[in-house]
Amino acid sequence: MRVDWTLLEVMNKTTGKLVRNPFNVTPATQEIAAQSSAQFNVDFGPYEPDSYFFQIAQCFVHLLNGNEFKTKQLLADTLGATTMNKTANKTLLGSMKKSKYVDFGNEEIDPPICLNLRLLGHSFAPGSQPFIPMIKMSTSKLDFQPCSPGESVYQTVALSNSSDTPVVYKVLKDSTGTF
Repeated sequence: MRVDWTLLEVMNKTTGKLVRNPFNVTPATQEIAAQSSAQFNVDFGPYEPDSYFFQIAQCFVHLLNGNEFKTKQLLADTLGATTMNKTANKTLLGSMKKSKYVDFGNEEIDPPICLNLRLLGHSFAPGSQPFIPMIKMSTSKLDFQPCSPGESVYQTVALSNSSDTPVVYKVLKDSTGTF
């Protein structure tokens, strides 16, 4: 299989100009043989002090099963069909388009699998006071209705963040093993 990493471009909202992405994945492309693995490194190099940085890295996994040449050939054939002159298109319209779609429909092509990795970093100095998020919970107490053994009762709690600072949270497992 072949793995390709993609990072979004980062735009400075004040200037409207593209800036260097603080995250980098290396290697950006890697072929991984069957029954093996590969390691990818994510580097973080902030370009601005006292800031939070967020990114979603997309990993596209292409299966190398011999069909990648077919994909390239079908793409070239399809693009080549659009460059024919207008009279040929008018004359051969039905047969040409039908044959292209029939060829494409009969091929076994595996689309890439897309995986997302959320990246988070900050450039606050140790001991400095970062921005404080404003978190509110919809309720401070949950009263559950009675239920029989083997049944479950559910309730929903909403968390609201009214500040411009993102919040990262983690749901911990019950350390007592009760739930």
